[in-house]
Amino acid sequence: MVRIEGAIFLMGAFHMRGNPEERPAHEAIVPSFFMDTTEVTMAAYQKCVEAGACKPTHRQGRFCNIKLEDRDDHPVNCVDLHMAKAYCEHMGKRLPTEREWEFAASGGERRPYSWGDAEPTKENNCYDHPGGSCPVKSFAPGAFGLYDMTGNVWEWTESRFTPYPSRPTADPIERGFRYVYRGGSWSRRFPKWMTTVLRNRYKPQEFSAAIGIRCVKTVEPLSCPEKTKAEGGICVRSEGEPMCEPGHAYDGE
Repeated sequence: MVRIEGAIFLMGAFHMRGNPEERPAHEAIVPSFFMDTTEVTMAAYQKCVEAGACKPTHRQGRFCNIKLEDRDDHPVNCVDLHMAKAYCEHMGKRLPTEREWEFAASGGERRPYSWGDAEPTKENNCYDHPGGSCPVKSFAPGAFGLYDMTGNVWEWTESRFTPYPSRPTADPIERGFRYVYRGGSWSRRFPKWMTTVLRNRYKPQEFSAAIGIRCVKTVEPLSCPEKTKAEGGICVRSEGEPMCEPGHAYDGE
């Protein structure tokens, strides 16, 4: 895992940009946390299955890696949200929130893609790849030294798909709600599906060969960024005014 220092950042798409569900851009505060440098691999997930803590992955899909040969170093896929959560908990970790995921993917700098501004190609990430997923670490790392935050497989978060602003904590997993996954995948063919602000969603029991897992872990005790303080298990602003997108000003609400 890599340690990512807590920060205040502007999350989401600017006015008249991106998709409606990606707006409004809003201030988000994240405490310091650790994040897996790669997506969880098939080999790692299989150890959890052998330990009796994880269920075998689903098989109903042409590109489910459990059905393919020589995929130990590929990301685990065909896992629903419950399976993803069980794996992370078995490892003493948890799934990221949307805030944590977007901050890590964008480097806290509003990068369109984890590596920067250049659009996705088959040379810089696992994108528009007809053979399914790629081995992890097949391409250079992006922000914070993380691999495949853009491309390869989408990654589950434990945040419900609801209108912005985002929430600072994870949500209970319940039927009837949809949960966010992020990052684009090997199956996408257009750059617009790969941006760090893009939100996609599934019900917790749904799965895909294009969705996998990356775990995080909270730094303890809670480590809050400057101008914030710990309160009720989260970091809240203690001084200064909330951030706004350029051309907008804080109105006190």
